[in-house]
Amino acid sequence: MFDAIAYRNVGSWNSLLAAYADNGSLENSAKVFAMIPDRDPVSWSSMITAYARSGRCNEATQTTQLMQLQGLALDSIAFLGILNACKQRGLLREAYSYLGLMVAEHGMEASAEHYGAVVDALAGSGLLGCAEELAASLPLGLDAAGCASLLGACRIHWDVSLGRRVARRMSSSSPALYVTLSNAYSS
Repeated sequence: MFDAIAYRNVGSWNSLLAAYADNGSLENSAKVFAMIPDRDPVSWSSMITAYARSGRCNEATQTTQLMQLQGLALDSIAFLGILNACKQRGLLREAYSYLGLMVAEHGMEASAEHYGAVVDALAGSGLLGCAEELAASLPLGLDAAGCASLLGACRIHWDVSLGRRVARRMSSSSPALYVTLSNAYSS
């Protein structure tokens, strides 16, 4: 079908790349990415995110570096992709570095998702106190996914008291978080 399109612009290429990535076809995503004649930040961010989702953290990091070498600024989606890649590999120093780069050098406001990736990396590495400290320092707190991640780490690391503290701060509108807390107690 894509071959039938007479005029292919960067938007149509990006749509195809994203469709392959969303369906788990990383190989096809990478092929499409390589064929895009004039990649824009969306192209790069989509590929970084596709690599991160697939657990291909080295490729996500390399693509991030190539994007910067091309003179393109990372956008919030690219930062989220690389933070998630750092989280998966337990690269705490790199995660903090990218978060600092995002906020200090690019002047972007990090979202709860960005902070949540770093909190998740800390918690997954067993640094629950640091994860709690970062989460508590956020003006709006963690989102539901961040809270669930922290509660899951409490369960894995048998830290029920931290689980209670996280539960006190979380929104009552997310029943799934209470299920996670209940699971921590039952372990």
